[in-house]
Amino acid sequence: MIDTGATDHMTFVSSCLSNVKKTNPNCGIKLPNGSQVPITHVGDMLLCNNLVLKDTLVVPEFRYNLLSMRKLCKDSNCIAIFHDEVCLLQDYATRQLKGLGEHRDGLYDLVNAPREQM
Repeated sequence: MIDTGATDHMTFVSSCLSNVKKTNPNCGIKLPNGSQVPITHVGDMLLCNNLVLKDTLVVPEFRYNLLSMRKLCKDSNCIAIFHDEVCLLQDYATRQLKGLGEHRDGLYDLVNAPREQM
């Protein structure tokens, strides 16, 4: 899910990451329901069109995969264009389309982005 307010990228599956490192056992995040849960690993996730989600947090108790739009745009030199039904990711320099998100149930879901099954 594309999240314009998320500080970090998050996943619950470490097998889809590269450059994986274990984190300090005391590292954790606060979920929207208020509970504190551990971050077990950090790594990079390769998406389509050479987009990389750098320093993705692995949170096994979280049941969603979040893409921090701000972090992705900064790290990949992209811009995001939101419309009623879609979100476009474009390379800032070349204007080449790098990704597409579809609006579903109030959220934007990146379409055909992960190279590996999550």
